[in-house]
Amino acid sequence: MNTGRKQLGITLMGFLIVLAVGGVFALFAAKIIPMYTEFSAVKKSMNTLAGQAGVGNLPPDQVWSKLDFIFSTAYVDSVKKNNLQIIKKGKPRIVVTYEVRKPLFYNLDLVGRFSHEEPLRGGR
Repeated sequence: MNTGRKQLGITLMGFLIVLAVGGVFALFAAKIIPMYTEFSAVKKSMNTLAGQAGVGNLPPDQVWSKLDFIFSTAYVDSVKKNNLQIIKKGKPRIVVTYEVRKPLFYNLDLVGRFSHEEPLRGGR
């Protein structure tokens, strides 16, 4: 006896496909979000350094030392000394350019390139 009711819902195969697609998006998010969180900490740290009086007159090693200390308290691990550039021509500014490479799966990596520039106080 047919009551005329249609079955509604998702099949097991459809559910597995949705689950796989959701898993891929979750994997990407788990790799990308920490990169951008760290970049936000880099920008905030550079802003903190730039706000210190006279920092534009310091030698590059002292600027790096101060910035490295701020980075260590903000849990920034991806920025190294060779990623830092201090420009004293015109208005002094500090530029950080770095790359973060996170393994995704097998031989595929997720790469993020970040750059930020901040003017320094205490220049000429």
